[in-house]
Amino acid sequence: MELLLLALLGGGEHGPRTAACRRAANMMVQAILGLPESDEQQPTGDDHLSPSSAMGAQCCKSDVELSLYKEERQPKPHPPKLLHQRKRTQAASKIQALWRGFLVRQTLLVAALNACVIQCWWRSILHRHILKQRLALLRIYVIEEEAAVRLQAWVRMWQCRRYFSQMCNTLCVVQSLESRITFQNDDIFQVQYGIVSKQPEFHIEILSL
Repeated sequence: MELLLLALLGGGEHGPRTAACRRAANMMVQAILGLPESDEQQPTGDDHLSPSSAMGAQCCKSDVELSLYKEERQPKPHPPKLLHQRKRTQAASKIQALWRGFLVRQTLLVAALNACVIQCWWRSILHRHILKQRLALLRIYVIEEEAAVRLQAWVRMWQCRRYFSQMCNTLCVVQSLESRITFQNDDIFQVQYGIVSKQPEFHIEILSL
């Protein structure tokens, strides 16, 4: 495992870089296997690195971690049975999703149809109610108009009768006054005629020669 990591890191056989890469490889192996760190990994006098070597070790460590992360992210090969089972599961989930969508659409369609039926029924009831109100208002208007016409006719008839009765009373008064005047004139003439008759009568005869 260490040799594989060294090959991946591209280190040579000698030099401080090789030692740093080897230590990084040991650390990676221990981290992967879960082993405790050994005392051999502590830097000694011979293995002491310069700043440039430490930088190279850190770069190698980051490269190793990046490669391991990529390997973990890559899809692992599955056996044929698992692939077949996965495909069947995906197909079943798709079929279930399609069936649920169909059921939801059917439910929404039924609800929309029921809502349309209820709306039509309610609109017909409102239309009938409005027609009844209009007919009632029309009947009330007709009754009021007939009552107004009858009242007007009665008032006019009463006015006509009153005027006629006034005219009749006036004529009766005038006729009574005229009759009284005529009666008085007749009495005067009769008195005059009576006085003339009481005077002596003279007969004058004119004889023709």
